[in-house]
Amino acid sequence: MTGAGPGRSPWYRPLLVPAALGVPVAAAAGLITLRARTSTVDLAVLSLCAVLAVAAVGSRLAAALAAGSAALSFDYFLTHPYGSLLIRGGQGQVAALAVLVFGLALGQLAASGVGQAGRVELLAVVLVAGLSQALPGPGRWAVRRHGIDIALAVLVSATAAGLPAGAFRAAGKGAGRLGLALAATAVTLPALAWSASRLVAAGALQRGLLALGVAPAEIGSVATVGIGGGDAATAGVLLIGSTVVTVALGPAILSALSRGGTLHPLPVLGNLVLVVAVPMAAGLAARPFTIRPSRAHRAAGSVAFTSLVMLVGLVASEVALTWAYLRVAGAVALLLAGSTVLGGLLGLRAGRPVATGVLLTTSMRDFAVAAAVASTAAGPQAAAPLSLYGVLAVVWGVALASWRRRKT
Repeated sequence: MTGAGPGRSPWYRPLLVPAALGVPVAAAAGLITLRARTSTVDLAVLSLCAVLAVAAVGSRLAAALAAGSAALSFDYFLTHPYGSLLIRGGQGQVAALAVLVFGLALGQLAASGVGQAGRVELLAVVLVAGLSQALPGPGRWAVRRHGIDIALAVLVSATAAGLPAGAFRAAGKGAGRLGLALAATAVTLPALAWSASRLVAAGALQRGLLALGVAPAEIGSVATVGIGGGDAATAGVLLIGSTVVTVALGPAILSALSRGGTLHPLPVLGNLVLVVAVPMAAGLAARPFTIRPSRAHRAAGSVAFTSLVMLVGLVASEVALTWAYLRVAGAVALLLAGSTVLGGLLGLRAGRPVATGVLLTTSMRDFAVAAAVASTAAGPQAAAPLSLYGVLAVVWGVALASWRRRKT
């Protein structure tokens, strides 16, 4: 078995600093052929992918060096005037600064001690989102053919099949707290989403933000809870319960929040039943028939993870990022912060594993279900903010899980 043992440095450690300095430069040089037909924002996103690629296998120092190298190489190769560290125009200056700031922030998260699974998840999500921005054609082709619904149904079914066998029994003792958490999120999150949506103009983007308020817990939050040392049974029950609440009440709540709009609840309800309720029931029903539960659980997790990454790519392909999206990003960050505070309050005085399960499932809402709701209600354009939320939610969830694990 190769690789580093306990207390030993990995074999590739001497290569980290050269890679941190060289990989972003090589990536920026490779993007020269795209700069004439690709927006500055998209090029910045792809530059950030190079930072994350280094950070995912490196250290905090390597991540910081990669962020600085990415910012300088982005400036030199991809902003006017080309081949110079001078930048003409405010958009290029803001883009270079964004590469540095977000590269430092995301790089430190990717390089933090969240475990290899968390790093792979973070890296895959951001890489796929970035590639979907630069090459949106395949994703948009799949979206027009119900790709979001299909990927979501697979994700829901696989996640349900991989839930712990005793999820319902183990969480029975905390039924009161879990019921309170479900009721509180059903009432509070739509109000938070409505408040955050006021930051953007009325229309499809606002509908997409409203859809996040009625979305259930993130399908992948069960895995994130495990990374943070939380109680997977609590997360599983909250996931199922919040999905039932979404199917039952989501369309009516969304319709009420969209006063004066043309949203009809029945198509949304039918879509949720087909892509969430039915696949979840199928996944739960299949669990007793597995011959080797441990192997089936790992297979279900792999399918769920792959489906999640595909969903990020599909939803990201619908985003035409511009600097106007700064407001959308602000609204998404506000909603994420509010739901995190709510999750922390709901987990007060509970044991740390249960509190971690409540915190992560409350703060991470399912962008894929929200995308399905928003697309049905107002067209694919309404799903545009949700890829931003999906990436932020995964990054934030991994960061929270890392922090909670270190506190135990």
